[in-house]
Amino acid sequence: MKTITLVSWCLLGLYTAILIGLLLFARSGSSDDRIASGYVIMLFIPLGILAAINLLPFQFTRILVLVLSVAPAVMVVIMLIASPIVQKWRSASWADEDSARANGSYYFKDAPRQKLAADIASLNAEQLRADMAQPVPDLNQTGREQVTLLDFVALQGFEADPARLIACFDVLLKKGARIDNGDPTHSPTHFRVIDYDPAILKWFLEHGADANAREAGTGTPILFQAIHRDRSDTTKTEKVRLLLEHGADPNIIPPRQDERVIVTSMLMSAASAEAWDICNVMLDHGADPHYKTQSGWDIFQAVDYQSKQFTSWGQTPPSGFTKLAERLAALNANGDKNTRQ
Repeated sequence: MKTITLVSWCLLGLYTAILIGLLLFARSGSSDDRIASGYVIMLFIPLGILAAINLLPFQFTRILVLVLSVAPAVMVVIMLIASPIVQKWRSASWADEDSARANGSYYFKDAPRQKLAADIASLNAEQLRADMAQPVPDLNQTGREQVTLLDFVALQGFEADPARLIACFDVLLKKGARIDNGDPTHSPTHFRVIDYDPAILKWFLEHGADANAREAGTGTPILFQAIHRDRSDTTKTEKVRLLLEHGADPNIIPPRQDERVIVTSMLMSAASAEAWDICNVMLDHGADPHYKTQSGWDIFQAVDYQSKQFTSWGQTPPSGFTKLAERLAALNANGDKNTRQ
């Protein structure tokens, strides 16, 4: 029993020393660091309770303290042994999933579509055409993650050769693939290429893609998606122009996703993103400059405010902003049907 008690005291002392070391060498700069130190201090409570129990002159309590004291050390040993095994299994599992995503078997479980997906993965349009000589069952059916074969072509990435992507798109479309397969949980395929080369979006629009399509689930128009691409996308003005030239409604109102979202027009939305060139393109295609938000804010006020900001910052406005401001000033001065009300 003395041995059991001694081992328990040694373990409790070891744990106490570890906790003291953690407190002494802990960072104390941020609130997160202070919270972590607080949790460490709280661990002294169970150690104190175990120490008090270990002082009791009962065999059962001393065995209990030993078991509870050994448990953390045993868990650490188990974790040290199991961690590399688990990590290796996870790495193998992730590698298998990455491989399945790359060849399409992750998305499609039937052999015919897996074969076509393999052709698509290599962007081999000729082989894809040969393998589609016979009708393909479930050609437009969505697979895992709501991906169709046409979508899988888009998943080959924006770094892929646009011409080879379009060649595969063309084969599928001629064999009956649909850009919008009618599944309410599936967004039309051209949503997936909005970040790609504008030539791909143009090809879709010229082959029947709806310029007013809405994203599944959110109902967000594709025009909104095009406007709000990353600032580093130097082609987004061209993509917006393509959509408008193919019938996108410049005055469509995107749905309100939650109470924090201010309902506004596409023109106002572009202005809020400081996409001045896009604002000009939208005005060229019939965007209503007189639209007002619920608070009464319109494009005239937005541009006037931004103009004052540029002045206060001592900055020269970009050419797109200057052109927009001049257009709005002309509309305001004309006094005709386009005059601000």
